[in-house]
Amino acid sequence: MVFKVVFFVGVFCFGSVQGEKDSRNASPCFESPLSLEVYNNCLKKFNTVEAKFLQTSESKCTKGKLYLQKPGKLRIIYEINSQGQRKEILCDGTYLTEYVFDSQGELEESSSVNLSETPLQIVLNTQGIDLRYVRVERIVSAKKSRGIYTYIYLVKKEDSTEGKVVLIFKEDKEAGPQFCGWTIYDEHNREIILELTDVNTNVIILPKTFSTSSTL
Repeated sequence: MVFKVVFFVGVFCFGSVQGEKDSRNASPCFESPLSLEVYNNCLKKFNTVEAKFLQTSESKCTKGKLYLQKPGKLRIIYEINSQGQRKEILCDGTYLTEYVFDSQGELEESSSVNLSETPLQIVLNTQGIDLRYVRVERIVSAKKSRGIYTYIYLVKKEDSTEGKVVLIFKEDKEAGPQFCGWTIYDEHNREIILELTDVNTNVIILPKTFSTSSTL
């Protein structure tokens, strides 16, 4: 399915963190001194996110805007490419669908997959890291030029090939860990990097944002 190949290899992150690649390149790496519950509480503090993004995949960069509402809703709107096409990713809480529109705004193609079959189910869970359904592989921190980042490696218990994700946090001595994105890998370990900017959390997002008939 085209949608799985194109999208479910993604990374969504704030700042310049880049998931597992950054945790390998940053130095030194060490086990986080904080408990899993501290990071889980951070995830539970927000239910909505509105942000701009820069996506990098195989040396290609794309900009756009992202809307997220837990549980299970997501909309990613990409800028028009050089061929005049525009792509959107939409999750209504049950299905994740990719749409491609031509230069006239007409739908060229679309493809869908059940949210439960993707790693994004982990990220869009209201309960944060729900240990009933995911397993923690490891928690490591790494020092980078912009500070210390912590990476929490998770896999779905039912089928690890359908759900591997790394949640990324930036450590803040005063405010505590700050969620700054996630890395998603497919069964071939492919990834896309999506850096969020101008991030707003717990904002009001209209229901039509996650409707297929909505134009933003």
